[in-house]
Amino acid sequence: MRIIAAILYLLTLSACTSHAQAQEQAQAQQVTEHLQAQVPESWIKGVDKNLPNLQVTEYFPADSKEVWERKLSYEALRGEPLPDPIDFAASIAEQQADVCDQYSDKTIFSGYENGYPTMVQLYECGQNKRTLKPLVTVVKAIKGNTALYVITRIWRLQPTAPGQTTADLMPQAELAGWMQSLKDIRLCDESLLAHKCNTTTSDEPPSSQGGA
Repeated sequence: MRIIAAILYLLTLSACTSHAQAQEQAQAQQVTEHLQAQVPESWIKGVDKNLPNLQVTEYFPADSKEVWERKLSYEALRGEPLPDPIDFAASIAEQQADVCDQYSDKTIFSGYENGYPTMVQLYECGQNKRTLKPLVTVVKAIKGNTALYVITRIWRLQPTAPGQTTADLMPQAELAGWMQSLKDIRLCDESLLAHKCNTTTSDEPPSSQGGA
């Protein structure tokens, strides 16, 4: 009986060791995959949540009021299976269509960037049914090997006259600038040549490593 107990103990110890090694290897792999992006100058971090399968970091202009008008958020969604960027963008469209009047959306980009499936979608909400304000939202979703990364830029607009649309209220030069900024944001993995990193870009948003 002692021999059997000893064998069982060794098997259990071996299994625990293998599991611990697998966790360490997975963590080591996760560390190397990260977003490369920069937060706009003078913007400040307002929200920073780190949950087991979700990390959210939000930024606002330094002069933001209690009810914000501009917001930038970075999310890392972990867990299996990871959502497809196209399906993820479609789910946002369904949610916005339910809460918006005069709603429309447009695909800006769908394909691969730095070897990762990527989707950029523009959502225009003529009037949010809760806030009664127009919204313009741009979402970039990137499916990595360890997480789905979502970059969201939202404008909460202030109508000044009846009948104004988001096109009337949204500064087009600002929108174009943010489109370029989103294009410059890239996911990379310094351990994989297929997803090489740009050494000239700093890393501010969350990585797939939970504590980043």
